Amino acid sequence: MRKTITHKMKWPLLGMLIFVITGMLVINPAYAQPEKKQVLALLKGYEWKLEPKWFQWLGDDADLTLMEIASDTSLMNAYRFRALEALRLYDKERVADFLENYIGQNEQSSHLRRAFESFSSRFADTQPARVQQAARKLLSNSNAQVRISAARALRNLNTDDARSTFQRYLGTEKEAWVKQAVQE
Repeated sequence: MRKTITHKMKWPLLGMLIFVITGMLVINPAYAQPEKKQVLALLKGYEWKLEPKWFQWLGDDADLTLMEIASDTSLMNAYRFRALEALRLYDKERVADFLENYIGQNEQSSHLRRAFESFSSRFADTQPARVQQAARKLLSNSNAQVRISAARALRNLNTDDARSTFQRYLGTEKEAWVKQAVQE
């Protein structure tokens, strides 16, 4: 009789264990891409500040949702800008590719500057050649703030080529206030 009770009890316990593990995989954000509304909630606020711990809690694939938000032209720019800024928290090749493409395809200076600043702050140490290439393209942008961001990134890159590109840029920049801002 004992054998039958034990045998009958194994299946419900196994079923419950499978149910709990499945629930953990579905509910735990470390195993799934967070929903757009979850991430948007973290991007809201009048005096918003990037809080890395909240984005880390969302799990490994939160960057995918942030890229989706940054690309969504139906959203207010504030959400898109904040998503671009939050992408600096993710040191992933797909984030580098996204930001590099975003910079190459976007003409709005406010988007360009934010995407480039995230790109350069996250990848300057690990992929300086890519950051330098993106910065070079932006040095001729019509918007002074974009040029300033690109020149500062070049100045801070630890390569001889970047430093010489920065020096050449200083010689060609026409606006004195931009030259001054770049050197601060």
